[in-house]
Amino acid sequence: MSEVQAIQTKSELERKVGELKQKLGANAGDAETKKGARRLLRLAASPGCAIFELYRAYAKDLDVEKDLRALMPAVRGHDLARHDLEGIRRFLLRRYSWSFAKEVSKELVKEHGESRLRLYKDLSYPRIGLAVLIGYGALLGAGPLFDDWLLRISRCGWAFWLLLAVLLGLAFVMVRFNVRYWVGGERGTVRRTLGAFGAGLMWAALVTGIAWLLSIPAGLREQFEWKHASLSGAVALAFALLGQFFFASDRSIAEPL
Repeated sequence: MSEVQAIQTKSELERKVGELKQKLGANAGDAETKKGARRLLRLAASPGCAIFELYRAYAKDLDVEKDLRALMPAVRGHDLARHDLEGIRRFLLRRYSWSFAKEVSKELVKEHGESRLRLYKDLSYPRIGLAVLIGYGALLGAGPLFDDWLLRISRCGWAFWLLLAVLLGLAFVMVRFNVRYWVGGERGTVRRTLGAFGAGLMWAALVTGIAWLLSIPAGLREQFEWKHASLSGAVALAFALLGQFFFASDRSIAEPL
C-alpha cells in the first residue's frame, strides 16, 4: 500500500497534500511526486475511499477543489491525463462545481480533442431534465381526477400561489439536501443549490413551453392555461426530486450522462 493510500486521518491528509504542493511548486515535481499527486487526486474523487470521506467530513477545514486545482499539474502530460481529467470533471459536476468543471472541459477540448458538445451538454444538468420528464410521467399517471384538482386550484388566486410556493419550496429543499451531501458542509452550498434549482426550473419551463407550442397545431391554444401548466411543472419537478431523494439519495442529480 502506498503512502497516499494509507492516509486515514485529517492531519495525515493535510501533511501529504502540503508536501505534494511544495514539491510540485518547487521544481514541477519529480516522477514519484507526480505519481503520488495523481493517486491522491483519484482517491479524492472516488466515493467510499478514505480520502474522499475525509474531505467530506472536514469540508469546513479542507477545501478539496482548491487542492485539486493545486495538484492538477501532475496530471498534465501523463499518458492517462485525459482519463484523469474526465474523472475530475465528473467529480466536480457531482459537487455542482459548475465553473471549475467548465475549466476542465475546456482543457479536455483544447488539449485532448474531446467533443465540445458531449462535455458542455453536462453543464445544463441533463439528469435533472430527464427526472422532470419522469415527473411529468408520474403526473399523467395520477389520472384525470388529480389533473382536474390542479386545474381548479390554478383558478383560485391565493390557493394557486400557496401550492406553487409549497411545491417549489419542497423542490428547493430536496436540491439543497443533495448539494450538502456531496459538498459535505456549508461552504458554497447556497450558490450551488440556487444554480441546480434554477436548472430544474429551466427544464420544467422548457417542457411547459413545448406543451404550449404543441397546443397550437392541435387547436388547443384557447384551452391552454398558464397557471395550470405552471402548477403541473412544479408538481413534475417535485416528483422528480422526491424520487431522487428516496430512491437514489447517494447519487448527485448533477451526475453527467
